[in-house]
Amino acid sequence: MNRRLSPVAVRSYIAAPAAVRRAFDKQVGLLVENLHHPSLHAKKYDESSVKKLRGIEPVQRLPGMYTRTSDPTHIIQEAIDNAADESFGGHADRIDVTLHRDGSVTVTDNGRGIPVGPHPVEKIPTVQLVLTELHAGAKFSKTEADSAYKFSGGLHGVGVSVTNALSERLEVEVKREGALYRIVFANGAVAEKTSLRCPVACALRYCRRLSAAQASAP
Repeated sequence: MNRRLSPVAVRSYIAAPAAVRRAFDKQVGLLVENLHHPSLHAKKYDESSVKKLRGIEPVQRLPGMYTRTSDPTHIIQEAIDNAADESFGGHADRIDVTLHRDGSVTVTDNGRGIPVGPHPVEKIPTVQLVLTELHAGAKFSKTEADSAYKFSGGLHGVGVSVTNALSERLEVEVKREGALYRIVFANGAVAEKTSLRCPVACALRYCRRLSAAQASAP
């Protein structure tokens, strides 16, 4: 395939400093040389060559399409955005971000918590669906009547699943309806299924201890 340079490109090349032209020539030479390298030649291209990536696999294969790979804290920001959305909606008034000595990060809020019951269509715990499928969230409703969020600052259903896909381990605790639930992921896959960690009475004691600790915090 032959392509002619436009007059503008030619003028830009001529006007460039000698060092820039030499670097350009070198890169073009390497490109032409590598085009003939056997390792770049596909063995075949047929029906079996077409792959369908499922769940959060696209993120793990091509993370640069979903997050800033030069800034690992971006996936933490997505968890913070989810907490902020609860606050913007009037459902939370506290967000805590804790950096641990081992390099892990904990993001907590006192919002509504991700639903943990079976999803009516997918038939898996909803918290698992949100964290293991792209574009699974409560921010896609087209009408205000069935919308769980009036405002969203995250990636609109992609963010927290990206956090899970690119985390070695993700532990989620959800307090809903007076009980405390837990689910754990490793490299994006479920490592510990959703479980009731604390029933109603225990969860109430847990929340009272948390409130006392917050009240005494500087």
